[in-house]
Amino acid sequence: MEIEGAGGDAEYKKLEAVVNMFAGYNDNLAKEGELKDAIRKVTKEIDGKCREMKTILGQIHSGRTDVAAVCARARAFVPGLKANFAELKEVAQKNKHYYQYREFWKNAQSTIVFLVGLVQFLEDGRLISLREVEEMLDLPGEVEAEGAQSSFAIDIPDFLYGLAMIPNELSRLCVNRATAGDYEMVSRIGNFVNELYAGFQLLNLKNDFLRKKYDSIKYDLKKIEEVTYDLSIRGLIKSPGAVSAPASSMAE
Repeated sequence: MEIEGAGGDAEYKKLEAVVNMFAGYNDNLAKEGELKDAIRKVTKEIDGKCREMKTILGQIHSGRTDVAAVCARARAFVPGLKANFAELKEVAQKNKHYYQYREFWKNAQSTIVFLVGLVQFLEDGRLISLREVEEMLDLPGEVEAEGAQSSFAIDIPDFLYGLAMIPNELSRLCVNRATAGDYEMVSRIGNFVNELYAGFQLLNLKNDFLRKKYDSIKYDLKKIEEVTYDLSIRGLIKSPGAVSAPASSMAE
């Protein structure tokens, strides 16, 4: 870039060097802005699909809902999410330092873990694994991924955060299922959340976002235990001795 007007020749050259330097910075900022906009466009589509999945799964709280049909409708979004992440990788990799943008999609990954984890429980009562979620979305495993490619892997803390979101939804479902007389589902929920909580207790969690989410599981579990205990003493759950009275407080 040439500059009109002149002082001394040396001063002119110094000013021209500064102007050219900042012109280069401006070009880089413009390219980075375009990349961020492209990434936001894809992540917005991912967030939209997640909201639709959550809306559909919300129907499980209705007394007469066909849970299997609801799960099938929710799973139908998985191929679209897989395509979105393929597009995201293609867009983000235009910048060799794209790993610095993973904050744009990490929250969406936790939400997806929650949603597909909830579906997995509703279908067969099983806890979904990290590897299963990665395969659903065609994402590299955190261990197998190399270099910046690992930016698209689901971090273990983000995966665990997604799992920790499930009990809150199940505590609400537990109450609704008990009201509807579906005591088998109430027992399944109680067993599942107990097992999940036991797993989290094995972790050495620091005082961070994951620890706070883990603490919320205790309150969800207490709510579920109150329902299952009430049903057990009324003889509506056929598991004598399997359900203990809910503790007034739970150990940290």
